[in-house]
Amino acid sequence: MNVTQKIKAVVDQLNTVMVGKSVQVQDGVCCLLAGGHLLIEDVPGVGKTTLAMIIAAELGASIRVTSGPAIQHAGDLAAVLSSLEEGEVLFLDEIHRIARPAEELLYVAMEDFRVDVIVGKGPGANAIGLSLPPFTVVGATTRAGLLPAPLRDRFGFTGHLEFYSDADLVQVEPRVLARAKPGS
Repeated sequence: MNVTQKIKAVVDQLNTVMVGKSVQVQDGVCCLLAGGHLLIEDVPGVGKTTLAMIIAAELGASIRVTSGPAIQHAGDLAAVLSSLEEGEVLFLDEIHRIARPAEELLYVAMEDFRVDVIVGKGPGANAIGLSLPPFTVVGATTRAGLLPAPLRDRFGFTGHLEFYSDADLVQVEPRVLARAKPGS
């Protein structure tokens, strides 16, 4: 299967789940297959997390899920990054809330697949460089304006999902009702 066929197969499968988002799905899949990182920006409730999980599954990659508020120190992020496996997707929900020192570590990790860990303090401190296996970051945010330009620039594509149209909602409603439990 060539790249074009792979993209079409993945996009077709995703479109059976993500109603009305075919352009965003196709652009996101192309970005990830090209080895880029993906930023999904939009209002709450339009499928950012769902899209990240489905894309990872369709690409045959495992996904590690965390959020900006959970990453308060560079060491928190270094621990997550150093445990990633080759090809794994790191989904960072609310990426706009990641702590600034961790954000700077993420720049290097996304670009060079390495992190520098500082051991010690003061003049005796040493930086130890750790190589990371290639991985993909999928960031989700409702407030892209809070992301500093250097972080936004690390993403190969920024997708905007937008609200569902009336026609899309007609397709979504039966799915939602089918999952609803009687009496809940």
